[in-house]
Amino acid sequence: EIMAYSKKELIKDLLGLFDHYQQRPTLVAHDWGGIIAWELAELHPNRIEKLVILNSPHHVAYTKFLTSSWQQILKSWYVFYFQVPYLPEEIMTRDDCHMFKLASSNRVAPMSHDWLKRGVTTISGPNAMEAMINYYRALVRDKIYDAIYSVPKVPTKIKIPTLIIWGKDDVALSDELARLSAEECEDVRIVTIDNASHFVQWDARERVADLIR
Repeated sequence: EIMAYSKKELIKDLLGLFDHYQQRPTLVAHDWGGIIAWELAELHPNRIEKLVILNSPHHVAYTKFLTSSWQQILKSWYVFYFQVPYLPEEIMTRDDCHMFKLASSNRVAPMSHDWLKRGVTTISGPNAMEAMINYYRALVRDKIYDAIYSVPKVPTKIKIPTLIIWGKDDVALSDELARLSAEECEDVRIVTIDNASHFVQWDARERVADLIR
């Protein structure tokens, strides 16, 4: 079900984990995890000790930049493409997941053959690719629902200490989004990393690990 991947449901999942382990953690999140983490930090700041974001924009920053930058609109083409039913799943898994392999090679430090094989095995499972794409489908449905039914709210600044780590060679997200995301925080540090792609935690793993510690 697509809306099982809505931000509201995913935030509930995270809060459930925090309750189970009785912890107020440092939350480290990348890409889609970052989208959820930003909103969780905004809505439930008392549940997180510190926020670490890897190449993932704050929703206010992303919306602001997307509506003013044709370059970012073009970079975000896949978000709109993933709204098409069935076709993206078919294309991504066709020919032994050729398109997935191609997308996975778009990083500074390529995945090893073993890691790539594991990825192909995972996404070839029943409904696995559909589940991955449903994040994007739920996001757009959330936006449409909010635009039609919700009372507009003034976003709250992120109050907890926040570290934004950004690989500068990201083909999907402009590094201007790091600066704009920082504007939505009260206590923030930005670290940009050269020669690192969207998958900064893969391309610069030792540097990222040192920053998180």
